[in-house]
Amino acid sequence: MRRVLVVDDESLARQRLSHLVGRVDGFVLCGEARNSEEALRLQQKEGADILLLDIEMPGGSGLNLAYRLSTEEAPPELVFVTAFAEYAVDAFERGAIDYVLKPVRLDRLSEALNRADKQLALRTAEERAARLQEALTAFKGEGEPEDLWIKNGGSEMRLSRSDIRYASSDRDYVYIVAQSGSYHIRSTMTGLAKKLGDASFLRIHRSHVVRKEEIRGFSRVAPDRFEVELNNGDALPVGASYVSKVRELIG
Repeated sequence: MRRVLVVDDESLARQRLSHLVGRVDGFVLCGEARNSEEALRLQQKEGADILLLDIEMPGGSGLNLAYRLSTEEAPPELVFVTAFAEYAVDAFERGAIDYVLKPVRLDRLSEALNRADKQLALRTAEERAARLQEALTAFKGEGEPEDLWIKNGGSEMRLSRSDIRYASSDRDYVYIVAQSGSYHIRSTMTGLAKKLGDASFLRIHRSHVVRKEEIRGFSRVAPDRFEVELNNGDALPVGASYVSKVRELIG
């Protein structure tokens, strides 16, 4: 049995991946990690054969973790799990590192895990380390979206995506609620949603974009009205055309 470690900062994503791993013959879940540091500790303890690894995570991206693992004597096989369809797919293929797009389908995950299993059987630890470093070099410079630069008083500041809880439109401005504070920026919601990308954020309304990890509840509050409840207690409406996306996220 190949041991699989799931690494994703979103609890719903971890739950879904863990459930799907249990449905693929020949593979067993050996742990879940919410960030890179937790993943490293678990990997040292459990010695997983395969990591299912999210790309964008607070406190260190999946790519940073992959670089750190590439220096190990016997790195695990990596399968990146991402919602970015535009996320340097060619680099994955050139480096022969597999990737699975969210929302993850059982058949696609099974294919990726079995491919990783074959690579483990065919290659030595030294070959896997060299192959991983080559793939990451091919990937370098093509991947992650940048953090946001926003005006704060008379200066500009960098706002990390991992700091943002949600954003709501306010006429010609967007109101951003983050762990570090709240900010008004001159932007459209469509423009901000494009900058944030859809790996960690979900558009739930024409006026609201939410970090997926912040969603802790989804409910119908009237025959034709839905809303999500967030970890901080705030509730936001879900537009009718976005209901299916929220339901898809929560499984």
